[in-house]
Amino acid sequence: MRLRMDEGYYFGIGAFETMALEDGEPVFFDRHMDRLEEAVKYFEIFFERKTAEKMVWEYLDRNKEKLSGHDALKTAVSEKNFVISVRPNPYAGKEPESRPIEKRPTAKFPIAMTPFALYIPRPKLICTSGIPNTVSLLLYS
Repeated sequence: MRLRMDEGYYFGIGAFETMALEDGEPVFFDRHMDRLEEAVKYFEIFFERKTAEKMVWEYLDRNKEKLSGHDALKTAVSEKNFVISVRPNPYAGKEPESRPIEKRPTAKFPIAMTPFALYIPRPKLICTSGIPNTVSLLLYS
């Protein structure tokens, strides 16, 4: 693989998606590709989804002997590059750690001073936090 120098290389302008691979099959592949396509539209990067999908499937087919069964597939797009890579998934087969919940002192504010979260729509913001097109601010009155 040879990277071509572009805005993605020098300034990080581009998009990527990382998806779980189970037995060589990407989990939620269409959803990940939808998100990747939306991100490259935001950056106004030329992107042919069908070609990219074909490249992913060809890459997986060429490298199926190297897959562990529980891997992570990363696709990265910039102005001049489409990069595909696979690594073992470090989270596969692990149960989430359970820790006792720490009891912290609760601050008591009069009603007029209660902190609250405000969600402000940002139509051009690409957000993968689970709350699309929003940014969270903590305000105090």
